[in-house]
Amino acid sequence: MNALEGPAARVRLRLLASLLLPTLSTAMLLPVQTGSGHEYNGNFSMPMEPGVNYTLPSTGIDGMQRSLMNVDGSDLCDLLLPLGADGSSLSPGRQKGDDGEKGDLGPAGNPGSKGARDKGDIGFLGPPGVQGPTGEDGTCPQPCVSIVGPPGPPGLPGSPGTRGLPGVDGPRGPKGLSGPKGDIGPLGVQGRQGLKGDMGEKGLCNCTDGLKGATGAPGRPGPKGSMGTDGEPGTKGDEGDQGPPGFQGPPGPCSSVIKSAFSAARLTSFPESNMPVSFMNVIYNVQNNFVPSFGVYTAPVNGTYFFTYALTVKDRPLIIRMFYEFNPVARSTVMNNYVVATQQVVLHMAAGKRVWLQVKNNDNNGIYVDGDSSSTFSGFLLYPDDCMASQMRNFMVVTSSEEPITYFPWDGKPTQPPT
Repeated sequence: MNALEGPAARVRLRLLASLLLPTLSTAMLLPVQTGSGHEYNGNFSMPMEPGVNYTLPSTGIDGMQRSLMNVDGSDLCDLLLPLGADGSSLSPGRQKGDDGEKGDLGPAGNPGSKGARDKGDIGFLGPPGVQGPTGEDGTCPQPCVSIVGPPGPPGLPGSPGTRGLPGVDGPRGPKGLSGPKGDIGPLGVQGRQGLKGDMGEKGLCNCTDGLKGATGAPGRPGPKGSMGTDGEPGTKGDEGDQGPPGFQGPPGPCSSVIKSAFSAARLTSFPESNMPVSFMNVIYNVQNNFVPSFGVYTAPVNGTYFFTYALTVKDRPLIIRMFYEFNPVARSTVMNNYVVATQQVVLHMAAGKRVWLQVKNNDNNGIYVDGDSSSTFSGFLLYPDDCMASQMRNFMVVTSSEEPITYFPWDGKPTQPPT
């Protein structure tokens, strides 16, 4: 008969199960044993019969698995049910008995297998600890003298400093020794020729005259001789031509009967530049103070005078000035056709002073004359100065001995006509 067969064997197994129930319900995980060795899935183990394989529940009594082997045709779970008083098993419908007393702690199981070698993650940085108390002051050994340690290695060179200010000139040193003689310099510039020396003594000549040489070239003319005595007067020459009339002389004592006036017109268009504009068609010139061919009026006395001109412009621009002794006193510039350029001027003049009109150049001389247009120049004496006033107004007499002016520039008094 098998050891597990029979009523006695069944009673022993049920007693064993009643002892193990409290331990199994607490561990929740039971070992699996095969053969005669032991394997552990937790910290709890119990001894088993050799040669018997068991699978026990892992989550309590209600969840235990039952398998592997039965005893005498019955499940292990059926064997583990509590026994009755007569050794028979209690049916599922019957009341469960009281729990038995807790069994003693079994022996410690063998160590489990080594876990995996993977290193866990670094944990979070913990809070800083509380600062510890201040340590005690140290004591100085006897004698309390600092001991100089060995010198350290040389440091790296520092960066260069800024350049310092120039130092003060030091005292002059003693004169050095003479250096070696230098090389001969280049030849200097030839000096000026010296004075002629004295003539030496005449040498002796023991010679005969040679043949007469050819006539030399004529010499340079000698210096001009002194003036000789006056010769006898020559024969009288022919009478010369009559000169131009001179300027009118100064008036006598001041008189209110002195009069002077003129008015003249142009006969042709486009007068020449660098000279006064002539007005050959004389309208009035009783005192002959106006020269028509020359276009110049000369004041006979010191006094106040009135002048005016009215000039027709056509085909060319006109730039014209009225001059009083080379000083412009009135100006007109006209660029359009059939426009009359006109001016009126009052001047104080000394006797012998002159007034005339003059164009700028031959490109701006557009004075025009035809059967329906005229260009005139007029003036007259308003009143003469009294005798006292004439002494204060640069009274001037122009005589006929002065050379006539033949060149009248646009700006400034002429010195000589252009060549």
